[in-house]
Amino acid sequence: MGDLVLYYYDLSMYSQIVRTGFAEKNLSYKKKSVDLVDMENLEPAFVKLNPKCKVPVLVHGENITTESLEILKYLDETFPESKRMCPDPESAEGELCSMYKEMADYFDILKLIIHVPWYPDVSETTDTSVERKKAMAQALWKIHREEIPKRCDKYAEEHEDLKDAYMEKKALSEKLPEEPDCEELKEFLVHFDDVMVKLEIELERVEGQYKEKQEQEEEEAKEAEEGEEEGKESKKEPEKKDPPKWLCGENYTVADLYWSVILYRLDEAGLAGRFWADGKRPQIAAYYERTKCREGFKKALPAWSTLFFQALKYRCTIL
Repeated sequence: MGDLVLYYYDLSMYSQIVRTGFAEKNLSYKKKSVDLVDMENLEPAFVKLNPKCKVPVLVHGENITTESLEILKYLDETFPESKRMCPDPESAEGELCSMYKEMADYFDILKLIIHVPWYPDVSETTDTSVERKKAMAQALWKIHREEIPKRCDKYAEEHEDLKDAYMEKKALSEKLPEEPDCEELKEFLVHFDDVMVKLEIELERVEGQYKEKQEQEEEEAKEAEEGEEEGKESKKEPEKKDPPKWLCGENYTVADLYWSVILYRLDEAGLAGRFWADGKRPQIAAYYERTKCREGFKKALPAWSTLFFQALKYRCTIL
């Protein structure tokens, strides 16, 4: 079928999730960078691949797959010999995975990139580079409100077959207000804090179940020892196992792909203190530390120097 070709943007959260998946599965692929700031996602060749003008996009022969989760499912189905990331949805592991993915869907990356640095006092970010990121956020907002509609009009006129896709993209940009809505940020922070409460509870539940099972096995082993003394057949001493490290148990799944990247993005935005650090949510803190140690996670980290050069390009103030 030919090579796997991934169209991605280095700073895109969903591109990072898919690239982490590739690393975990140890699959080779060709990279095609699509610079969203330069509006390369509006170029006709890319819009033909994905009329929604979004990354990531996976091309494998004649197969074109969009949306991060669908790409990961495609890789599981096409390369069954590699590590499976998406459990059977009918299994207990699959049901857990779906629950965590639904929780992850409440995360709004736009709020993190634009709203948090725009309103640092509201977000309570501890990011020392917030002023630089605010300048970049202002540049991005201007691009979305002013430059994207112009580019869409130009391409729509030149490519009649793609006109509907360009007009849809233009309409989304024209809905944006002059400045991001501060109330939307407040609502997001409150709502996502509720999600993080649930995540902490779930991680506590998993650890509690593990401890309960271990205690039960130890009790059974103790009873077996006593039975042996009375001439009864003894049971094997229970094997000591480490607690489950990942959201759905012993296996690192698509749920971990999404949540490892979400926590990383929150950390980079200076929101770890708000959501889990300094003893606030120890289960989440420990889980995040485990995810950062994985080689797949490390291989897919974005190059934040890209942000610096883009800021220079758009003449933003670098502090």
